[in-house]
Amino acid sequence: MAHQRSIFRASIHAVTRAKQRGIKLLELELIEEHGDRFFAEGGAYVCYMGWRAVARAFARFGVRLDHLTNTALVIADSGVYVTTYKRSRPLRHWRAA
Repeated sequence: MAHQRSIFRASIHAVTRAKQRGIKLLELELIEEHGDRFFAEGGAYVCYMGWRAVARAFARFGVRLDHLTNTALVIADSGVYVTTYKRSRPLRHWRAA
């Protein structure tokens, strides 16, 4: 069975920030797939790769994502990746999705 890669839309800002932070564009998809989801302001949501999400990804799929620990990916309600950044823990105003 061939793996079909999903097509995502990323803003220029998200691509720029990912490159500055050493995050590959394919890794943004991994963050979206394996990260914990939170609702953020303005209808966006955040996928956050905390240590628990990294451990779950490894236990379930054998995928090592240690380098993505504490990475947040903001996704607009339209599905466009808005930005990505490092964060030591989820923000208090994020609500679990």
